[in-house]
Amino acid sequence: MADGVIAVVGTPGTGKKTVARHLASSLQIDYMDLNEVAVEKGAVIGREENTYVVSTSKLRRLLLPIIKGRRLILSGHLIPSVLKRKEVELVILLRCAPEVLEARLASRGYSEAKVRENVAAEVLGVVVAEALKVFGIDKITEHDTTHKGVEETVAEILSVVSGKSPLSRPRIDWLPQVAEKGLLQRYFL
Repeated sequence: MADGVIAVVGTPGTGKKTVARHLASSLQIDYMDLNEVAVEKGAVIGREENTYVVSTSKLRRLLLPIIKGRRLILSGHLIPSVLKRKEVELVILLRCAPEVLEARLASRGYSEAKVRENVAAEVLGVVVAEALKVFGIDKITEHDTTHKGVEETVAEILSVVSGKSPLSRPRIDWLPQVAEKGLLQRYFL
């Protein structure tokens, strides 16, 4: 893989920024946080708890000239709402087990409602579905960050980027585990 945007997507709390920064450093290419671009360029139209409300159409218009012709790592859960298939070389989809994700978000000070909303999105695979719809399965590699350090996750991704390993097709389904543990009401009511 030689040029273009490598997108790092996932539910908030899955490790996008940390993994993306380390990956960019390992590949010696630029890193960009989509949320920071939204704030800096004026695409934020509101604020809700710990998150910004962003005009994705405005963000797209502002982002395209910045990324055009550049090789970089871009992280953010809004990427499937901002970029199109042809504008992305590879999509790295990060996943995290619901109970671990819940603890990560709570430690960030998210409200109980916001934690529940994001964990439910991870259980249902909302970002997965959006990424598959926009980018197609042949551009996505899925990596579980639940019990892996950043170095191990980045090593897996580098193996895919270099062509040594095939794409890890999206396959994680947290719903049976959540149901089996009796956590459906906790995340969905």
